[in-house]
Amino acid sequence: MDKVKLKELKCSNALAALARKAIFCDFVNPEEVAKKGEPAFARPAHAQYSEGAMLSALSHLGGQPHLPEGFVWPEAEYGYKEKGMRPLVFMAQYDLRELSRYDLEGLLPDHGLMVIFGCGEAFGFDGEHSRIYVFDDVYSLKVTQRPADPPCEKVLETDRMEIPLHRIVVRAGWQVPHEWSSMFDTEEGDDCDADWGMSREQLEQINDSYEELFAELAGTDGYEELEDDTTQFLGWGEFIQGDYTANRQCRLLYTQSSFCDENLKKWQLCIGDAGAIYYFIDEDDLKAGRFDQVRSYMDCY
Repeated sequence: MDKVKLKELKCSNALAALARKAIFCDFVNPEEVAKKGEPAFARPAHAQYSEGAMLSALSHLGGQPHLPEGFVWPEAEYGYKEKGMRPLVFMAQYDLRELSRYDLEGLLPDHGLMVIFGCGEAFGFDGEHSRIYVFDDVYSLKVTQRPADPPCEKVLETDRMEIPLHRIVVRAGWQVPHEWSSMFDTEEGDDCDADWGMSREQLEQINDSYEELFAELAGTDGYEELEDDTTQFLGWGEFIQGDYTANRQCRLLYTQSSFCDENLKKWQLCIGDAGAIYYFIDEDDLKAGRFDQVRSYMDCY
């Protein structure tokens, strides 16, 4: 399928030079889909942006994943007082054949199903609590239920292990680093990574004039400012308490943010205190499809 078109940035200041193309996601209750009809409709009114397209029903947040026969569901250590291994939470899955239309950097596979696991709303998982798999033969996959929890410490009511199913609406857009990005930590003694493609002096200039540069960028055609805490692929990300991007080689693969269904007036996914899970991968591993090298961080307010 042909790639979607994205307006080119008309602003050429130092901050705009760092802009990356990202895929932004929103989630829609299946009941709303039934009311509006297939295959696509306008994004929810609470979103600050528009012109999204709905992916097929194979792509969805929550519910049950499509997995190969004999797949071993990933686990991580869980517990508050006593520790034990517990199946991870299925977060979302994406039909890459459709999603790749919006991948304007060409970094994601152009076929297969990407299945994402994480800690969900559970604080009780320790260590590395996220996994990403890509399965090439989509037609051989089967809907698979999460295994029963082992008889170790009882799951707290706040540690919900299943997420309600929602359909996914996506669009492509530009994104620049947040003004609190670690790449702008250029004070003497700070670890300023020089491989961002800019000198220390250039990064200092952006840091000192960020608001003015961003206002200039946001006021031009081609750039649309998005709401904070957006679920997304690629781009720079909207981090909460810290920027986990280590250097230019480290790429933000996926951000799973909390979200509230405005129609139901209810949180459908609340990670910590309305937080997010960030999935990172080195660019070389991303290009080679080594998704077993993904690492993750959970953060919240």
